[in-house]
Amino acid sequence: MLPSGGKGAAHSATAIGRCIRMAGMTEIHRHAVGQRLWISRRKINVKKMIALTLALMLMILTAAAAFADEKLDFSYATWVDGFTDEGLALYHARNGMYGYVNTDGEIAIPAMFIDARSFSEGLACVCVNGLYGFINTKGEIVIECKWNSAESFSEGVAAVRSGDLWGFIDATGAVVIQPAYTKVGSCQNGCIEVGYGGEVIDLTGAPVTRKYESETIFRVGTRVTGGYTKTYEYELRANGHVIATTSVYDSSSYAGYTMDLITRVENTGSLWRITERSKTAFGYSSNYILYDAAADKILMHDMDYIATTMTDGLIAVCDDSVGYYVNEKGVMEIPPVGVEVNPFVDGVALIKVVDGVYVFMDTQGVIIGSFDYAYEMNNGFSIVKEDGVWHVINSQCEKVN
Repeated sequence: MLPSGGKGAAHSATAIGRCIRMAGMTEIHRHAVGQRLWISRRKINVKKMIALTLALMLMILTAAAAFADEKLDFSYATWVDGFTDEGLALYHARNGMYGYVNTDGEIAIPAMFIDARSFSEGLACVCVNGLYGFINTKGEIVIECKWNSAESFSEGVAAVRSGDLWGFIDATGAVVIQPAYTKVGSCQNGCIEVGYGGEVIDLTGAPVTRKYESETIFRVGTRVTGGYTKTYEYELRANGHVIATTSVYDSSSYAGYTMDLITRVENTGSLWRITERSKTAFGYSSNYILYDAAADKILMHDMDYIATTMTDGLIAVCDDSVGYYVNEKGVMEIPPVGVEVNPFVDGVALIKVVDGVYVFMDTQGVIIGSFDYAYEMNNGFSIVKEDGVWHVINSQCEKVN
């Protein structure tokens, strides 16, 4: 609304004066005390004056409400994340704050946090007054905001930083590992990689020997340390012969990475994804092998990407920036469709055709929706961007909001 006194009233009177002059008034005077306006000539286009004055008031009201509206609408947010299992998506409003939208396209938690993370395991990390804590899906702070930084929950624990050192808390906020590490990874299979030397601890903080789910198939080789660059070399074996040799260079920059060198492809009987990592002039590169342990056979090698799950009988793979889908035998089922492909979720797969063109495709290879940007489906919903506006869609690519 228009200001009623002080400098605000003076500025408003001046603005209204401009509108009146535009409407045909040649001269106006303003009383200094009461901020009254009167007219020295009577030649006035009243309708035009009223219309311009109302237009000015509308502009002021619209501007005043702009930031407030950011808490109620995410359509023009500067950035939106995908939906999590909680059915909530993090968004960054134009007012610079973070909030959460639900699968109905409605604001579930207004944009009122200066920093925030997506929900994980029912909790989301948020920042209030420069300190970090956690909220539940109702937006209630359930773990006090008292940490200098924090990360999302994984396997029941979350990394928190006190000063320069990291530790871990549980879902009640209780400290389970005291802050004592300069760098930490997330918890995977009950193990956490900490520090810059590749050390691994369990949830009690005790050191452990790195273990892999696949160690009955593969044997880890030797560790080599040389100079200032620490190199970890692994020889991956099955049935007495070497499948692949992989190296991790300068592991101090990639805490947590070495725990993912060998990964089972979910929903398959015996497929494993093996990561081959090698040093390049620009840092490092990774290639992937698809190995069938039952048949003792390498199905694919030197791949840019191999998904770690098979859905609807299909595995997403990428080679030389060309993405396509193969079956459990490594045979192509859906030909190249884009530069990036993802596993099928809720019967559809998200594919990046080129920059600025994202499509959803069904298991028959039929495109059912195209957008400027999109996230993968989660429980039947996705966040997409079209013509600069964010929308929630369902698995049929129908807009919800």
